Amino acid sequence: MEIEYLKKLVEEEREIAIREILQNEKEVGEIKTIGEPEDHFYLIKTPLRLERDDVVGLVIEEGIINLGFVLRRYGKYTYLVYPTHDDYIEGDYLLVKSESLISYDLQLYILNKLEELENPTIQEVNALLFEDKTLPPLTVKSPKNYPHLDEFQKEVVNCALSLSKGELLLVVGPPGTGKTRVISTIANEVANSRVLITSHTNRAVDEAIERLPPESSVRVASPSKVSNRLEKHLFEKKVYDTAGEDIRLLDAEIDKCLAKGDYSSARELYAERKSIYERACKEIISKTPVVGATLIKSWLPPLSKFKFGLVLMDEASQVTIPLALLGLVKGEKYVLVGGSQAVTARSEECQVARELQRLQLPQSKVPSQGKVVEEALP
Repeated sequence: MEIEYLKKLVEEEREIAIREILQNEKEVGEIKTIGEPEDHFYLIKTPLRLERDDVVGLVIEEGIINLGFVLRRYGKYTYLVYPTHDDYIEGDYLLVKSESLISYDLQLYILNKLEELENPTIQEVNALLFEDKTLPPLTVKSPKNYPHLDEFQKEVVNCALSLSKGELLLVVGPPGTGKTRVISTIANEVANSRVLITSHTNRAVDEAIERLPPESSVRVASPSKVSNRLEKHLFEKKVYDTAGEDIRLLDAEIDKCLAKGDYSSARELYAERKSIYERACKEIISKTPVVGATLIKSWLPPLSKFKFGLVLMDEASQVTIPLALLGLVKGEKYVLVGGSQAVTARSEECQVARELQRLQLPQSKVPSQGKVVEEALP
């Protein structure tokens, strides 16, 4: 499968998404950029109905530009937007909700990186996906007994814990075989390494994270997209438990400055708020062994700068290759878990592994391994 072909598919899907977005609610909004490029935010006045964490897009002749995420609302029609775009923008523009475009933009980004082949990490990923390689069997190191697992689940966990840097384990099994239990057990057993539990859906991530104690795991997502059972795991809750008092005081002061039109003071307060928030984010992510986030969210703040020792990807059979790449380059070792119609299904039935036909679950049910990358992307 050629990279150019994958890029063409993603670009076509992005164009379809743009047409669908433009058929939905759209309103004119007045945009004001407050601050310098490194510490700016957008102040947007619009009747477009926005909620916290919504993605705001600006309609231009060439398509749609993602401006950023709604951080908070001030008054009835004014929103403070955390930027994902560096340009200084002023004036009236047609605005839309454009969250769906983030996925396509990230997929195109990683495919362009793969096409450039400018560093060893990308070269290894290219070799794994597009070249024929003979892979050695996996040697289990110091197997452990897990009373709550059956013999096959134990074998998968022990194989996963035996992976070396740059190795991938593909686990294939039908519904009801305990794949989510296996993912949670692996995450709970990994020592001295940060773990990312990820998938293309919030539901899959929720189901794995809720099996783990909130003291050692965190769920990074918009609260509205997460199961109510995960309240204690929520990243935002932990941030506000850590620095909530300071953040609330600054938000109140920012509101006062915006009401008076004192944008200079608002910018200074926003820079201070951003610093406190990012410091709390770094502290929480750094000290929490297991992080749960979708593939897309793992590339967005607060996780955009973090790498992981192990990436556990659930529902890999439903993930496209470009989306899977987003997960691969976030880690050093990988376990991809996917469903199948049969216990011994080969990996070519797994969409994310369509080009990984040498990775399979043989009759003996001993997983195979594969070299993926030697280091995380810089």
